[in-house]
Amino acid sequence: MESIDAFVDRLFADRGDGAEEARAKERVLNRLMADYDARRAEGLGDEEARVCALTSFGAAEAADKAIRLEKRRTAYEKFRRRYPWMVRLGILGILVLPLIAAFLFHDADHKARALAAWTVAIIALVAFVIGVEYADYRYQRQLRGDPPEHSGRDEKGKEQDE
Repeated sequence: MESIDAFVDRLFADRGDGAEEARAKERVLNRLMADYDARRAEGLGDEEARVCALTSFGAAEAADKAIRLEKRRTAYEKFRRRYPWMVRLGILGILVLPLIAAFLFHDADHKARALAAWTVAIIALVAFVIGVEYADYRYQRQLRGDPPEHSGRDEKGKEQDE
């Protein structure tokens, strides 16, 4: 039992001292102890139950990570099938929109309205294309396993000195 406590202490040693970290540490310890107790109840010896509990903890985390990665990969494949059409639609809208606006608002009284409508639509279409490209970029980063971006924060979430 002491080796499980020591394992959890080492696991959370460099994770920070906040309330979330303390709750996570307590949950992991409770989970491992419950698994250990269940294996002892099955008739395993002390050392064997401890090793099985620690091994199953790592194996379950790895399985969960593999499932999350596969779900992300499936979502990315679905996104990639629609990607060319979304980009084409956005660019086509940017090219065709001025012609439609000019046709609909062809007299001088409506020129200001046409310009305003055209400007808003162009901004919306450009934002759509940029959003599609950013989604593609994020999927690629996640699938490569790159760490998330932290806008001026280090791994522990503290502000970096510049």
